[in-house]
Amino acid sequence: MKDIGVQSRHYFVSLLKDCVNRKDLKRGRELHAEIVNTGLLSKDIFVGSALVSMYVKFAELAKAQETFDQLPIQNVVLWNALITGYTNQGYSEKVLYLVEKMQLDGVSPSFITFICSLKACASIDAIDKGCEMHAEIARRGLLLESSNLCSALVDLYVQCGFLERAQEVLSKCRGCSVDAWNAMICGYVRHMLGNQALHCLKQMQLERIHPDAITFSCSLKGCGSIRATEVGKELHAEIIKNGLLETDPILGSSLLDMYLKCGLLLEAEAVFDQLLVKDAVAWTTFIGGFVDHEQGSEALHLFSQMQHVGCSADSITFLYGLKACGCIGAAADGRQLHAEAEKRSFLQSDASVSYSVVDMYCKCGLFVEANKVFSSIPNQDVVLWNMLIGGYTDHEQSEQALYCFDHMQHEGVSPDAVTLACSLKACGNIGAIDTAREIHANAVCKGFLEGHLGNALVDMYGKCGSIQEADEVLKKLPSRDTVSWNALISGYAYCKHSEEAVDCFKRMQVEGVSPNLITFSAILKACNSNKAVEIGMDIHTELVARGLLLEDTELVLAGMIVELYAYSGFFQEAMNVFEKLPAYNSSVWNILLSAYADQGFGNEAVQLLDQMRLNSTHFDHVTLVCSVKAYGSVGAIEKGLDVHAEIERLGLFGSAGFELIDMYMKFSLLAMAQEVFDKLSARGIRCWNALIFGFVKHGCGEEALQCVQQMQLEGALPDVVTFTSILKACGSITAMEKGREMHAVIASQSYFNRDLVINNTLLDMYIKCEWLEEAHRLLEKFPLRNTVSWNVLIAGYAKLKHGEQALICFAQMKSEGLLPDTVSFTCILKACGSSEALSKGREIHADAVRKGLMHRDLSVGNAVIDMYARHGCLREAQKVFQKLPSRDIVSWNTLLTGFLICNQGDQALNYFKQMQLQGVSLDAIAFGCILKACSNNGALDTGQEIHAEIERGGLFSRNVNIINALISMYARCGLLCNALEVSNGCKERDLVSWNTLITGYALLGDSENAFHISKGMEEEGFKPDSASFLGILYACNHEGVTDRAETYFHIECCEQKVIPSIEHLTCVVDMLGRAGQLDRALLIVREIPFHPDIVMSCSLLGACRKWGIVELACQAFKHAVVCDEKDVAAHIFMFNIYADAEMEDQPLMYQ
Repeated sequence: MKDIGVQSRHYFVSLLKDCVNRKDLKRGRELHAEIVNTGLLSKDIFVGSALVSMYVKFAELAKAQETFDQLPIQNVVLWNALITGYTNQGYSEKVLYLVEKMQLDGVSPSFITFICSLKACASIDAIDKGCEMHAEIARRGLLLESSNLCSALVDLYVQCGFLERAQEVLSKCRGCSVDAWNAMICGYVRHMLGNQALHCLKQMQLERIHPDAITFSCSLKGCGSIRATEVGKELHAEIIKNGLLETDPILGSSLLDMYLKCGLLLEAEAVFDQLLVKDAVAWTTFIGGFVDHEQGSEALHLFSQMQHVGCSADSITFLYGLKACGCIGAAADGRQLHAEAEKRSFLQSDASVSYSVVDMYCKCGLFVEANKVFSSIPNQDVVLWNMLIGGYTDHEQSEQALYCFDHMQHEGVSPDAVTLACSLKACGNIGAIDTAREIHANAVCKGFLEGHLGNALVDMYGKCGSIQEADEVLKKLPSRDTVSWNALISGYAYCKHSEEAVDCFKRMQVEGVSPNLITFSAILKACNSNKAVEIGMDIHTELVARGLLLEDTELVLAGMIVELYAYSGFFQEAMNVFEKLPAYNSSVWNILLSAYADQGFGNEAVQLLDQMRLNSTHFDHVTLVCSVKAYGSVGAIEKGLDVHAEIERLGLFGSAGFELIDMYMKFSLLAMAQEVFDKLSARGIRCWNALIFGFVKHGCGEEALQCVQQMQLEGALPDVVTFTSILKACGSITAMEKGREMHAVIASQSYFNRDLVINNTLLDMYIKCEWLEEAHRLLEKFPLRNTVSWNVLIAGYAKLKHGEQALICFAQMKSEGLLPDTVSFTCILKACGSSEALSKGREIHADAVRKGLMHRDLSVGNAVIDMYARHGCLREAQKVFQKLPSRDIVSWNTLLTGFLICNQGDQALNYFKQMQLQGVSLDAIAFGCILKACSNNGALDTGQEIHAEIERGGLFSRNVNIINALISMYARCGLLCNALEVSNGCKERDLVSWNTLITGYALLGDSENAFHISKGMEEEGFKPDSASFLGILYACNHEGVTDRAETYFHIECCEQKVIPSIEHLTCVVDMLGRAGQLDRALLIVREIPFHPDIVMSCSLLGACRKWGIVELACQAFKHAVVCDEKDVAAHIFMFNIYADAEMEDQPLMYQ
């Protein structure tokens, strides 16, 4: 090195190459310094070129450029070295600048220069510059010299989307390399042109170009994109034949991806099992394939396996795992994945993971968790808001979806077409047409009406019942395709306009738009919705003529025809269609099964299930759900439990929650229904409603309201059904405060203000809480009210015996132009029966006769009988009864009750004999009436006969009201041993049973047994009420034990907080009078908070006569006169008292 002059350029070039090979940039810089010192840099272009090349390979482009600029001569090789460096580092614009400068400096580009230039043009989409280059290359005839140049040109046109030009270049170039063909095939695949990609592969093979690993990989992607299964299998066989799987592991992933995209999951599994390297990419591809085919359970199983073998999942794997959880509603697994993703900081490092967590929770219906993650994301864009809005919409929480839509805009996020489509769907779900119109206007302003959103508008207006607006939107759409017309036809179907749906179908064909299976499905749905069987038959005929039933491999249309016939009651026609089908699947069986179950043919549904088992028909999710409905309808508890177990075994529990809760509620197994509900990971509004409604139906109002509280804590939003059930619960337990709270919530929800069901239930709640004035005020405020609204109010007034007010409401209803229906007449007749309105009742009776209601609806005739009977007009009641075209048990019971009200027990017994002669089957009410008639008339023999009949019919152990009537009958007839035997033989006796026994013993003077029964009642946990204490006081009176009576009276008033009635006080006064304690008796009479009745006053007068106390008798007489000055008994008592006292001058004034 000391003798620099002898150093040759070859020496330095060799050393510089060695630095590159050893990646020793430091030594390269030292050599650069030595070269400068020797003066070789300015003398020898080869050494300079080696230096530039070294710096380029070390990516030291600035140093390469600096060295390049210092060289005295810059030839094409030197330019290419620098340009290649910039190309490899992605500085495309710099490359094009250098090429232009090179040409300006008089250096002619070589094919390497052109290759770099074309790559640069491709990377920045500079198609115009690329075309200039192509022209220059063609002019020079360079395409014939370099296959790499051909590949670069093909790649340029592919990258810029000019596939035809790329194909043209490929066709003109002879001897193109495999790279050119790969570029072309990959281009077709990238642009979703799978068929062209495979055609290109075939051409390549015809030209004897051997495909490499990249060719196979791209071609497999092409097969997956168009589901070319057979070609994919051929490529697989060729890959194995060439031994490429062992040399290139990427082909294993490509094969896996192809089979997954073709839906061949078993083949994909076989490929996966044979992979030499199962890395995170392979696992993720495998899991993603199952997710894409909605095999969520299997995807989660694979995710678990991946973790078990120690392969670390990346953020993309987690994306697929979360998507799988959302797909099948696996909330528990979703929570675990969320926690693990948070632990690995994926939520912070990859925003798409956070988005997927929100989406998963939304799909599982866990909106509290979804909102929590949503709030933690710093930049909430439109995609994230769409997930939330779409989730609420899909889970039937449309009000919350629209709230999010408003809130999103307040936050400054502009909705896109997806947002508007989801919001329109929410509007359609709840009929929020005003909000929908605002969204429509927004869509018009943003120019979103084309395509999907325009169809969504048609669909929404149809669901809101505004079919005219739907039609107008369709007419204004720039293009109307089959989807558009299907949306309108579906709207007519939703509104139950089958004829209009058919007209729309004809218009569609006139415009040249071909109907598809969905079109016919929508028309049949319209026919199904209003049982338009004749139109359905015409459609059935057309489908047969078109041969579409044979094309319908999924049997959707056949199923709808079966459904139309079955739900219209034409089960034989449904079976005819069913039996002619070329094949059967679960869905068609399920339709028949559902039709039987939904229409109350539970036994037929069960028989069909048995037939399905005999035919070895696969029981899918729908079948099992229908089975639950069928067994619930017939009360088949054991079979219902078996189906529940099968649902659990198959992992379908989450999607059958509503039906299981409903079934257990029908079985009256409330605890089981609650258990099912508690196990659900995702509780949709239908499940909440099933539980709440079930509790309300079974009289468990408190439990229903507890559910509502839990529902609110979990963030679930009530709908119309929920509010209706809540209000019924409040009414059933007179929970006025809770009811008013719900009223306030409803009033704040504008969507419910015009909902008649909600409004009428609100009325009913206030009436059940006996707040009639508030109910009436509420009715006056309703923007909409119908006959049902007035019926609810009239029924309330009638029940609480406000007959005059009921009549006013009835008149007001008619003045508003609303026609009273049979319920209106029934309620108002009841009101007339409870008030002094006999003449008005006769008018209403005459009106009912004129309208033909007496013949059309038996309930009106029964109400007329009841009205006359309550006024004591039994002859008129009997006349109406005789004229009824038919009589049910209610008719007989109403007349029997009327006889009892008027103390005509003998007539009741006569009618009972008629009932027996006519073979009328008696119910519990009829037996109760007859037993009461036997009690009143002392008809013990008849009572015992009825008792025997009750025993034979099995009613004895089932109905506590019949048991109480029997106890009362025997007690009043003096056979207390029989009464006690009946009571002891009853498994479930209530407080009335005990009270009847106590009073029976007391009235017969058997005080000891009365006290004994009272003690037994309390030992069984029954708390005595007013009737219990009255019976005990009777017993004390008969026994003459005033001290004991006073003790019981103190317990009643002070400890049990029972307010004594006039009967209680009369009994005490009578007892004190019999014991000679007249001063205390009179003190009670004076201090009671209400006027004493004539019975109490006469009781005191009787005691005064017994003990000869005239002065007290005079005071008692004054009280009696205040009660009823015309009462003869009080005057006779006083006359006798004066006579007994030989006060002859006094009695004359009382004669």
